This record gives sequence, structure tokens and C-alpha cells, in this order.
Amino acid sequence: MIDTGNTGPAPRQRVTIAMIAEAAGTSRATVSKALNGRTDVSAATRDSIAAIATELGYRPTGAAQAVQSIAFVTNEFDSIYTAHVLSGAISECAGQGYLLTSGHLGIGGAPDATRPLSDAWLSAVSRTHIGVIVATTHVDPSLVRGCGRLGLHLVAVDPKGPVEEGVTTIGATNWNGALTATQHLIGLGHRRIAFSRGATDSMPAGEREQGYRSAMRMAGLDVPPALVGGDDYSFASGHSSALSFLRLPEFERPTAIMCASDLVALGAIEACRSLGVAVPRDCSVIGFDDSELAALSSPPLTSVRQPMRHMGEAAARAVIDQHEGRTSASHPMRLETRLVIRDSTCPAPGAGHA
Repeated sequence: MIDTGNTGPAPRQRVTIAMIAEAAGTSRATVSKALNGRTDVSAATRDSIAAIATELGYRPTGAAQAVQSIAFVTNEFDSIYTAHVLSGAISECAGQGYLLTSGHLGIGGAPDATRPLSDAWLSAVSRTHIGVIVATTHVDPSLVRGCGRLGLHLVAVDPKGPVEEGVTTIGATNWNGALTATQHLIGLGHRRIAFSRGATDSMPAGEREQGYRSAMRMAGLDVPPALVGGDDYSFASGHSSALSFLRLPEFERPTAIMCASDLVALGAIEACRSLGVAVPRDCSVIGFDDSELAALSSPPLTSVRQPMRHMGEAAARAVIDQHEGRTSASHPMRLETRLVIRDSTCPAPGAGHA
């Protein structure tokens, strides 16, 4: 035995949230909320837990003293869609006493767009953040593994492709929204209906195209290859695809165009205008999103409303619920779309509608 000559008291063990929870006979989530002054814990419970923490000698670390955060990352900050999703996430975090930080992937939607998040960035974020929300991009398996290893809760909003098991995904009912919109056009007597798609590598865009095709198939209507075009969610894509539709021979030309986004639809309307095709008298147009652009377009745009802000709220809520122990299961969430009818649609020429 070696005598160091040190007869002072032994170092005091650091008091943890788990130790306070055990002493108070409650959950770690409740202790965490009480020590952070959360109002969804009663004043009596907060006071009781604070007294126990003081008695035990609890001293929060710098990270514990800070307001906990959630990271929001995407490669599409320049879109109206992302702005609404981000706004919803910020609002939900603020309402529950969390901060939301944001970051740009910056590599244009490449298939491995989230790979840079899986190493040093994730390690740094895990010190002050409880989770990560990724929006409108591919979710690399290494990101899923990295978040799991570091204890970060991962939620994906409108991921471009399939996501590994264990990740909560948030989206809209894209298939049903496009189905409903196409059926609205069919109900107006349209039979030659074109589809201007979104990004070709996007799962939500593919769901919208399949909804359109399903409606056409249910009505016994053909979808000639010449009536499907476009390759992204841009004005330019909507414009160029509509020009190709409208330059078809007269009896192949569509009397309506279903578009994968509002911006694509605005491009289609401009193409109609440039060729002297009146919207909606000669050609009806429907968008998807029901963003501010829909009501401001000329004519006001009929569009499928997807609850973009609510999707952001749901994503932040999913991270917080998992962190605070209200749910441990990851699952897909699909928020309902609905068709908002404005002035860009009317009965097909010669359809005989009143």
C-alpha cells in the first residue's frame, strides 16, 4: 500500500439528472424540465426538485445550463417550401423552450448530400443539441448511424428517397393530393391532361406523378409519353415542358396541365401566355403547395395545399417528444393535403358544363 500523505476528503461525485430523478421519485425528463424552468411542470414540482437538487449539491455543466437546441439542415433554403417548414419548426421549438439552429448542406442535392453531417459536424452538434431535422434531401445511412451513436434524435422532412428504419419521416399525402387534383380536372370534362413533374430524383415528386397516373387510369384515360415532362420544381422546367405540350398537334394537345409545384405551374401559365393560349379558357392549370404564389398569380392558381408549416412543427415536436420520453418509436407521419380551387381551372372546351 502506498501512502500519499493526502488525508483530505475524497473528491465529491458529480450529481446527475438521473440521481436527482431517483431521489425525487420521478422521471429524468421531468427533472430536466423542472431545472430548466419549463411551465409544463407545476410550480410545486419545480420547487421540490430544485430543493432536492440543491441538497444533493447539483451543479449544472455549461451545456446543461444552456437552452437545448435542435439543428435544421437542408440544401434548399432558397425555396418557399423550406421557408414555411423552417418557420413551423422555429415556432414549435420556441413554444417548448428549445432553440433551432440552421445549416446549409451546400452541395446541390447530390445523393450523398448528408454525408458531411456524419463526422466532425455531428460530434460538435451533439454537445449542445438533442436532435437533427433534415429537409428535402437524401438521408445517408452514415448520418443515421452517426446520430444513433451520439444519441441525437433524427427526423427527415420530405426525404428525397427511402430512409433507413429508425428514422421518423414527415411528409404530406402527395399521392392523394395529385389524385384529387387530377380527378377535379377530369370532372370538368378534361380528357387530355398533361403532367409537369418535379425533381426526377425526388420521392415526393414521384408520389405526385403516381397520383396523377392513378387518376387517369381510374378514369380509363391514356397517358401518352408526350404529355409528361419536366425535370425539377423550377419555373423554367414548367415553362419548357408546357411549351412542348402546347406545340403538339391540335388533337394531341392537352386542355389541362397538372403541375408538381406552384412555381412549375407559374412557368406553365407563362408558356400559355406566350403562345396566346388563354388560362383557363383554352388550358386549365393546377399547382401543388398552395404557397403565396398561388393567390398572387394571374389568374389566381388552383393548387393542392400541403401543410408546410405544420410539417415543420411536427418535425420539431417529434424530436422533442423522443428526447423527453413521450415516445420512443420512429414512424412515418403524413399530413393531409386539400385542393384549393381558384380561377386557373374551368370546364374543358366543348365539355358542355354550365
